[in-house]
Amino acid sequence: MLSNDFFFLSAVQSAEAAVTAEVRFNADHAIFQGHFPGQPVVPGVCMLQLIKEIVEQQTVKTLFMQEAPLCKFLSVIDPLKTPKVTAQVHYTNDEARYQVNATLSEGETTFLKLKAVLVPEN
Repeated sequence: MLSNDFFFLSAVQSAEAAVTAEVRFNADHAIFQGHFPGQPVVPGVCMLQLIKEIVEQQTVKTLFMQEAPLCKFLSVIDPLKTPKVTAQVHYTNDEARYQVNATLSEGETTFLKLKAVLVPEN
């Protein structure tokens, strides 16, 4: 889990099968020492994990990302220049599968567009 360590959620607004949240990054986190020294960048895999954890918090289930038919990293997130982003997550539940559409953005800049399928872990 990266929540409450690598990133922190605030201003969470939940609706049926939708969440909007402010995500603040911990620019002092050890991940940034290796990714990359002197030029920190939020790793793509951490962005995917962040979205998964938001859905897990909403569904109160431990989930596994089964597939991501659309995953576009459109811009780099430097936690020193962009310490917070907005996560918008919409999901539907179709017989134990969660179809997820999500974005990470700040202002006019979109960092991630994601369509994914999450399934409960056994």
